[in-house]
Amino acid sequence: MPDPTKILPATSARLKINGLLTAFMAMLWLTLAQAQPVPQLTGTWRGSLIAAQMDPLEVVLHIQSSPTGSTAGYSATLDIPAQFRSGLPVASISLNGNNLLVSMPALDAEFYGSLVFDEQGSHVIALNGDWSQSGEYVPLRLQRSN
Repeated sequence: MPDPTKILPATSARLKINGLLTAFMAMLWLTLAQAQPVPQLTGTWRGSLIAAQMDPLEVVLHIQSSPTGSTAGYSATLDIPAQFRSGLPVASISLNGNNLLVSMPALDAEFYGSLVFDEQGSHVIALNGDWSQSGEYVPLRLQRSN
């Protein structure tokens, strides 16, 4: 039969090592999570909607950072110059990883897109996705214009 006095110290040492490893892994995970840059979306984004049997329709999305303390990270407005419409309200902008959802219930429209980064992977250069309005989907690529 093993001597209980020899087993307990080894078990205690293993528990200490496991605790230290767990703490180290948690600190490493937090450091990596903080090191991930938040994509910079503020600015003006332009693109053209090209639907069947229609002329291209330019859309301009203006994204601003929300005020400090706001639960939303961004706010925005939309312009459609050919229709002489500007400052149309964007209800919400949701960012989940590299996926973006821009919701405009007043237009019965949404833009679902992915962030497109430069070669270094540090700056967002375009938003590539689909414009959905009244059940129809049209490809749309918005390029940063500022």
